[in-house]
Amino acid sequence: MSESATLSALSILANLKSWGDMYLGKKVSVIIPAKNEAANVSRLIPEIPKFVDETIIVVSSETDSTLESIRKFDKSRKIISLIQDNVGKGDAQKKGLSQITGDYVCMIDADGSVNLDEIQQMLHLLINNNLDLVKGSRYLGEGGSDDLTKFRSLGNLILTKLTNILFAENWSDLAYGLVGYRRDAIKKLHLLELQTNKKFLRYKYGNGFELETVILTRGSRLGFKIEEFPSFELQRVEGFSNLRAIRDGFRLLFAILYERFRVRNFNH
Repeated sequence: MSESATLSALSILANLKSWGDMYLGKKVSVIIPAKNEAANVSRLIPEIPKFVDETIIVVSSETDSTLESIRKFDKSRKIISLIQDNVGKGDAQKKGLSQITGDYVCMIDADGSVNLDEIQQMLHLLINNNLDLVKGSRYLGEGGSDDLTKFRSLGNLILTKLTNILFAENWSDLAYGLVGYRRDAIKKLHLLELQTNKKFLRYKYGNGFELETVILTRGSRLGFKIEEFPSFELQRVEGFSNLRAIRDGFRLLFAILYERFRVRNFNH
């Protein structure tokens, strides 16, 4: 190795040392909604990458057994447990967002379906491509799924097509929860100020699986720089999903139409 290459390598190592466990000098937060996911969380926590500075796990209530599973781990793992205010995956995600301190935020599921190596891939794209948001896609390149049914896949593709038409985008996988973004970008979306008194049928808007669609569509309206990357969804390890294809499909449809035709502009 040449002297210049050696000095460059030593410089990189010095920077890595000064950054500690951070990723490229950036603080990273991970949010995990975890309603009734005690067994899966016990498997997931030890696998969280060391460069993650805080892992915020949001449970449904004080009686959720997931809380006890989290408490078994020592504080060195930088785990923060929170109890959501209302019900729904979106409400849990918003609870986590209200407490984050990281420069970059990744949302993952607790069920073991996420390949945690993809967190680094998301961060690499966000930082090196100067993006506002990155999202996984099960329909690109080496992406795929061991968990997605044909019925859910068809519904997802229809909703993705509709979103692309209404928002002039070219996304391939709308209804997939593996998303990473810059913290300062997500603040512009005013997610914590969603009108929780607004309801679709009997559900509070933004408190369910539709929150991820709200994030993407609002980001599109604000001109966010968004990219997809190939992601492979693994099969849930234990338990049953809280997703209900027809109910949640209609909630996503409502979110797409509402966010496209709403009058208020969030770019202020």
